[in-house]
Amino acid sequence: MLQLGCTNESTRPDSFIRLAKGSGKSGQAVIEVDLSRASSGGLAKPDASEPADWERIFHVHAETAPGVDWRNLPPVQGSFRVVNNLLTFEPIFPLQAGVNYHAVFESATAGAIVATLRLEAPPAQRETIVSQVCPTANALPENLLKFYLHFSAPMSQGRAYRHIHLLNAQNEKIDLPFLEVDEELWNPDGTRLTLLFDPGRIKSGLLPREQDGPVLQEGHAYTLKVDATWPDANGAPLRHGFTKQFGVTAPDVEMPSPARWNITTPEAGSTSPLTLDFPEPLDHALLQRLLWIEDAGKHSVEGQVHVRDAERQWAFVPSRAWKDGDYRVVVGTGLEDLAGNSVARPFEVDRVQRPDDAFIPSHVTLDFKVGD
Repeated sequence: MLQLGCTNESTRPDSFIRLAKGSGKSGQAVIEVDLSRASSGGLAKPDASEPADWERIFHVHAETAPGVDWRNLPPVQGSFRVVNNLLTFEPIFPLQAGVNYHAVFESATAGAIVATLRLEAPPAQRETIVSQVCPTANALPENLLKFYLHFSAPMSQGRAYRHIHLLNAQNEKIDLPFLEVDEELWNPDGTRLTLLFDPGRIKSGLLPREQDGPVLQEGHAYTLKVDATWPDANGAPLRHGFTKQFGVTAPDVEMPSPARWNITTPEAGSTSPLTLDFPEPLDHALLQRLLWIEDAGKHSVEGQVHVRDAERQWAFVPSRAWKDGDYRVVVGTGLEDLAGNSVARPFEVDRVQRPDDAFIPSHVTLDFKVGD
């Protein structure tokens, strides 16, 4: 959308200077001067026919330096052309939306006539959605540690908690269910937010839990709600809001045990996935970071990871066909279940480092064989 605002430093208002859409393939905005109108008012010099002449008579300044008078800034660089009494100024770089441009016409009779032009950005399209919330299961433990909110495009940051709500079965908002940190926990591209429940209301014996009780209670139903008004990184609200309804089961206090995982091995010469099936859902993000495949030479096997079955299955599809040989699944012991119990220790254990931590391995392995 092109929108023209015009101010005039002389006593005579004129509208012969305007924004227009360029004729080139890009369709970038240009600034036009109607020379027939200017000449009729005695404003245009009849001998100003060369670009250098027009640069002296007509120049444009961008109001891009805060606190600096635009009159003291150099003019915008560009080219001039005159066709059928229409002077067109095409800037070298496209005009920016939201910036005031002051087009100055130096009149021999009326002094400097200034038109203030502003290119308005088109309204941002509402295209971003909440694409997934993990855990994806609808039955979650009372001591659930976190949600991951996935978005289809980068989101605005800094005001997340005002757009996220936890409702009870009566559709009432629960006060401060989440740990509201100043530095919101976004992934680098701004498409995934980690939403932590207040750990003080999860771990037994801590004062917040003793005073307020757990956020989630076994046997109750809840709704996680994301407002449609939450703007994405372009300033457009979400296409629509999002809700996730879930019920709460008993607290989970057991550590994940790789010894209980079921391995399905692929055939040699195929690109079929190797799959791990778990007896319980595990942390979606950690499954993609703390599990990988190595060959007999301890070289990482390249491929893609897919988390399926409500985070109960991990599938690895190799980039190249499997070869006969020995392999192993490497499991980082920081891998957690939904309640924060890791392969190394349960969540309820004090996380302060102790001497016996030195005996906790950083990784464990599960060996498997492809082919005969």
